Amino acid sequence: MSNHAHSHAYVPPTIPIVVQVGFAGSRNLFNASQHHDLDPADLEAQAFERLLERLVELRVKLGLCDQHVLCGISQIAVGADTLFTRACEKLGIAQRVLLPQNRDDFLSAVGPDGVRDFSPAEETAARELLRSPHIIEERVVSHARDRDTRFEEANSAIVHESDVILCLVRDGARGKPGGTEDLIVRAEIVRKPVVTLGVSINAGKVTLDELPPTIPWTEATDEGPPTMPAELAGLQIGILGDIGKWPPAETYIGAIKNHASERSKKHGIGFRNFANVIIGCHVAATLLAIIVGKLPLTFHGDELLPGSTLILALLVGEIMLLITGAGHHYALHHGGRVGKLVSNRLIAEIMRSLTRIGTARGDFKYVFLLPVPQKFEPVLRTCDILLLRNAPYADGKAWAARRDNYVRERLTDPISGQISYYGSRALKAERHLFFATFAFWFFTILAVLMATAELYLGIREVGNRDLAAAISLPQSLIPSGVLNALAAFFPVVAVGALSWAAASDLHGRAQTFAEMQKFLEDQLRRFSAAASEREFVELVRETETRLLSENLNWYWRRAFATVG
Repeated sequence: MSNHAHSHAYVPPTIPIVVQVGFAGSRNLFNASQHHDLDPADLEAQAFERLLERLVELRVKLGLCDQHVLCGISQIAVGADTLFTRACEKLGIAQRVLLPQNRDDFLSAVGPDGVRDFSPAEETAARELLRSPHIIEERVVSHARDRDTRFEEANSAIVHESDVILCLVRDGARGKPGGTEDLIVRAEIVRKPVVTLGVSINAGKVTLDELPPTIPWTEATDEGPPTMPAELAGLQIGILGDIGKWPPAETYIGAIKNHASERSKKHGIGFRNFANVIIGCHVAATLLAIIVGKLPLTFHGDELLPGSTLILALLVGEIMLLITGAGHHYALHHGGRVGKLVSNRLIAEIMRSLTRIGTARGDFKYVFLLPVPQKFEPVLRTCDILLLRNAPYADGKAWAARRDNYVRERLTDPISGQISYYGSRALKAERHLFFATFAFWFFTILAVLMATAELYLGIREVGNRDLAAAISLPQSLIPSGVLNALAAFFPVVAVGALSWAAASDLHGRAQTFAEMQKFLEDQLRRFSAAASEREFVELVRETETRLLSENLNWYWRRAFATVG
């Protein structure tokens, strides 16, 4: 995972944010030939206690606040991995296990020397740890045939998913393909912070000392620890605390969704008001300019006639309208109002989608395959961990009831269902597009008629003069009343209608919403024909991916747009 770039000083989160600690270490933490006189069980117990201390100190070392919650990511090999898993269990740290092959093959694997990686006792211990409630995910991340490649791909997955890397190595250990050294190199390439601890024994006492390369956060990247996006400023959610006290995922996700939805509505109203003011002020200023142009100032000697005072007032009004419109345009563009609107709506829709996929007990990783803005990733990772912790994968019970509930609440509900939503939005966009197009043609035709009427009156004014002469007459010979003003004003109104349609993205919305409605109606039929839970979950994932893709397309299309 990569954190979003900070354009301002780092702001600690006010809501729980997960920091994922990737881990790797030596299979053999102690050199048996050098310490044959020491009890291996005692050395392991000492190393375990030192690792517990280091994990507690890690929060301070990384500059984490109370709202940061650790989550471990590792394999579960013998030696250091097993020690790390036990430490996470002891400290109540959630852990994700990423395996280079399925569990049974991994635990019975044989190394290049023909010796099994796990002894019977070690295999039993590993299986017991994998049943621990602190293990929230067990996932195979490689399907390669070659052993070294499998471990290398597992290392890649750990580095990719982690915020920081912690390594535990035996003093003088030599790197192997897919081993700890390989993981450190991969972390350096992608600029992930690395803390390396060396295991040493002095006078029978085990110590864990920092070894190079230790790459602090400030040197690995100019970003700080994961934090929440600015869109969630002001949101307060209780500290997660011990894993056994974590709240349901829907509590966390629901709080973010409600917060973002409220902000989205507020910014949406503000955007529409600004757009109306910008377009309205410029159209009204144009009308005043036309009126003023047809009513020149008149004087009696050096004295301005009383009727001309109105013209001066109209000029002042025109200037104020232009300034007001320009000011609103500047505030809309430089105040980031559009960005705030689309960002809050996007994160609200993502949270709504995660709620539904959690109810279906499906795979939540689809979100990370979409072009979600990086600033949302820490929150999404936290949601992922909570969903893994609180909504485990399907147990095969009552899936049909969950399917019916999903279809009803997500698709067919007349108020909150997505089919009715996209259907009504498509009709609304088409209706607005029709009115905008009608207004353009209506006022364009009126402008042509006004100009034609002016031409006719001009020709009649000059009597028997030919057409060419009439067209080339001085302006003073052509009537300059209402017809002339309307001929200049109507084109502005016509263009204003097109500008409003473009600012509202009516063409794109009408087409997108109509296509989404058709897709969801097709999905509805597929849901009714689903014959298994797996098919149901796949349909949910496909539906949610499409829904989020539509919102993301809208986000990137509108995030930096303004009016005018």
